[in-house]
Amino acid sequence: MDVPDWVRYTVYVLGIAVTGVCVWFVRRSARKLDRRIEEFRAEIESRQGAPLDPYAALAEIYAEEAARDAERRRRRAMRKR
Repeated sequence: MDVPDWVRYTVYVLGIAVTGVCVWFVRRSARKLDRRIEEFRAEIESRQGAPLDPYAALAEIYAEEAARDAERRRRRAMRKR
């Protein structure tokens, strides 16, 4: 079965276009990853190499929430008076 030349060339062109788009996505993702790595390194430098402590960060978040909740309760109590 012979395939017309125009179909064959259309498939080639579409394949080249899809390949180009895939290469563009990969390069864009690599740039994003490089940017994130640099941000992470800058953060590590700002903390002077201190290790990441997710539990301390979580405790800080809970403390901030508790302070906000206490402030809300205080304001509600003041409003009810």
